[in-house]
Amino acid sequence: MKNIFLFLQLSFASVLILTSCSKEPIDKELSSDIPTSCITPSIFAVSTLSNDNMVQIDWDKTFGDAWEIQYGAEGFSIGTGTIVDFTSTSSSITGLTAGVNYEFYIRTKCGNNNFSAWLGPVSPGNELTACTSPTNFTATRLLTDVTKVSVSWLANGDENSWQVQYGNTGFTIGNGTILNSTTNNKVVSNLLENASYDFYVRSICSSDQNSAWIGPIVVNAFVDPACVAPTNIAVFRSATNNSQAVINWDAGGTETSWEIQYGSAGFVIGAGISVIADFTSTSITELEMGSYDFYVRAICSVSQNSIWVGPINLAEASGIGSNEALMRANIAGIQYDNMVPYVYGTTGIDVVVLNNAAPIAEPRYLWIQGVTTDNLLISSEISLYLPNSLWENGDYALFALITCREQISVKLNY
Repeated sequence: MKNIFLFLQLSFASVLILTSCSKEPIDKELSSDIPTSCITPSIFAVSTLSNDNMVQIDWDKTFGDAWEIQYGAEGFSIGTGTIVDFTSTSSSITGLTAGVNYEFYIRTKCGNNNFSAWLGPVSPGNELTACTSPTNFTATRLLTDVTKVSVSWLANGDENSWQVQYGNTGFTIGNGTILNSTTNNKVVSNLLENASYDFYVRSICSSDQNSAWIGPIVVNAFVDPACVAPTNIAVFRSATNNSQAVINWDAGGTETSWEIQYGSAGFVIGAGISVIADFTSTSITELEMGSYDFYVRAICSVSQNSIWVGPINLAEASGIGSNEALMRANIAGIQYDNMVPYVYGTTGIDVVVLNNAAPIAEPRYLWIQGVTTDNLLISSEISLYLPNSLWENGDYALFALITCREQISVKLNY
């Protein structure tokens, strides 16, 4: 069998695949649990009915230049009332019906479908002062004890009670841990030093009136400068097994253990599947056909990890069958479209990493092998050695060394 051993020329065409307030809601449409930077008016006043069909409207115009008022019969649900758009020069609503007990709500319009929370209800002849959100909100991990976070804020009204809500970064408001405070600061304890958290705060003005949640302030996981994150992460599916992927990386320091976390594309760290690896390459099995995201971090000690690096996306499987070629090649003008692994193909491993234990400054190689036929008498074998700096899909211009001088164009399909 004729053997052709190739090294890549360093020219290739490819791309590395690698604060507002409202009363406690009486309707789901009034929920202030969704944080927003669009600020609700702090004061909303509605005059008594005049001419049996009109009221005068006044409100705090400090923030914004457009507002939305919704009104209806007493007890109506937000979303079912009449909506009127207001500007700073608007002042009245007409066309009302005498004898109807009306209620009015107002919110700020900040553009791009961004609104503040609703303030209301206000009945004719009354004025409502909003529960004002805190300002100058900060959250900082304590250097003396990285399992604690100090949270502080400034009162923006005469309130003297607040709530802090926190959870893993990306959590949904309402699903976090809530702590009450009668001072404008709070120390949150018993946190994980290697986890990232989101923090929110809101004012409590009365038993039925809260401000909107302000936040999130993100407190990142504590990272020891000596624990360096891995680099050059690459992930690809097996050419003959869609349910298997290989992920490789370079050590960031002297660590000898790493954690891989993966899940469906877009998953939140902490909700994925974790795998511990003792080498800078590992196989992930039992994958589905969908798209996956991968993260990797170094494990430097029992209690200290590096930051997560990722996501590195693995595209949805295209239905490659077990009989598909690992590569195709044009050798001396003859096209081969069904090259399959020869030496190590029978082991079920289609790609081998050589020199995997190399020091950081030295490259590792991806060995990909194919043969043009199973007949050893007429078979041509091609072996590719790709340094880890070139581990990516693409078309490559290759030149044979020693045994052959023809230029060979090879397309990798791993």
